[in-house]
Amino acid sequence: MKNNFTSSVIAFFIVAFGVSFGQSNTFPSSGNVGIGTTIPQQKLHLHSNANQAAFMQISGIAPGIIFSQTHNIGPNLLVPAIGLSTSNDHYFPTAIPGDFNVRGGVNRDVLFGTLKTNSIDERMRIKNNGDVGIGTTNPRQKVHIHEDDNKEAFLLLSGIAPGVLFSPSETSSLFVPGIGLSTRNAHYFPTAVSGDFNIRGANNGDVLLGTLTGNAINERMRITNNGDVGIGTTSPNTKLHVEGQIYSSNAIRNNSIKLAGNRGFLKLRRYTEGENNKFNIALEPSTTEVSELWINSDGDFSNGTRVKGKGLLVDQNLSVGGADFQQGFDLAVKGKIIAEELKIRTFANWPDYVFTPEYSIKSLSEVEKYITKHGHLANIPSAKQVQEEGFDLANMNALLLEKIEELTLHTIAQQKELELLKKQVNELSFK
Repeated sequence: MKNNFTSSVIAFFIVAFGVSFGQSNTFPSSGNVGIGTTIPQQKLHLHSNANQAAFMQISGIAPGIIFSQTHNIGPNLLVPAIGLSTSNDHYFPTAIPGDFNVRGGVNRDVLFGTLKTNSIDERMRIKNNGDVGIGTTNPRQKVHIHEDDNKEAFLLLSGIAPGVLFSPSETSSLFVPGIGLSTRNAHYFPTAVSGDFNIRGANNGDVLLGTLTGNAINERMRITNNGDVGIGTTSPNTKLHVEGQIYSSNAIRNNSIKLAGNRGFLKLRRYTEGENNKFNIALEPSTTEVSELWINSDGDFSNGTRVKGKGLLVDQNLSVGGADFQQGFDLAVKGKIIAEELKIRTFANWPDYVFTPEYSIKSLSEVEKYITKHGHLANIPSAKQVQEEGFDLANMNALLLEKIEELTLHTIAQQKELELLKKQVNELSFK
């Protein structure tokens, strides 16, 4: 019965294609069958000479092609196949009618390749476990892309909102972690504009960046859901929180660190480096220690600050010890000041005028009357005034010098009178 069916099929092909192709259908001694060609190169070779596509149509309840290394596979359909699924799910258990299917053999892979002049190159492989490899014959993840010959292996995504979404569930919405390019639809961020490249975390989740060392994954930076950025810490509590040292070889906003807003402070933490357990904020125009702001080892600014080189420049008012400023003053100190030298750079009204001929010095009797009436020297502030208002140190020094110079003139005058009296006494003694 089987031989009769085979003969009928062969006769059908001879008649059907003999009408269309004339003498082009042949059965050479090689066993190859040619349809549209007199020199078939394979067991079945279809060819069209009229610049038309040479289709082979297979129809039926489960049309397809099965590939087997033996001619007798019996009812076992678990072999490589290409075909169209029907309600019988002929090719895959989960397929639905109309699905086009490609499957490999039992525990085997599915390979896709291209043909060069004398070689067949594998381009893609679907492993039996579902991993897909492009450029590799041994994919190790669901999608593994590899490029040989020291070339880059890029994955190009294009379209109105190209990107990659990451979800723990196959039914998640778009509110999951993603990387992509924003368009006018602001696919990744509501405030993004077209062309912005975006990285976002999951709903109420953080964005983490890390490195792999050996078999350990180390978190290096975190952006929390509220916008805080942490480097070296997993729990940042400010907009930028760094655990460790910060180094900058170039300018930070025109050679400065700027704290802007209504409030702000620069917080330093102590660390131990050799025997120098202290803070160092270096202002170094060269590699040598020529200009340095030094904060002592216990980290308390109030315990002492040392400045070398060009010194410490304060552009506006400076308060030390919590002193309150008064209008017209640049430095306010609450407490005592000690110094080896204090220099007043300029003073416009230095009292050399006392020694000029035009200066009118008060007599000692006039000075006595003023003291009796006011309780202090003329032009010298009273104790009450000093207690309430303080006094100008430079001006006070000038006033004191004025009084010393006046006293010097009185002393000179008295010395002259004394010498005159001594002369007169001597003259009287010799008479």
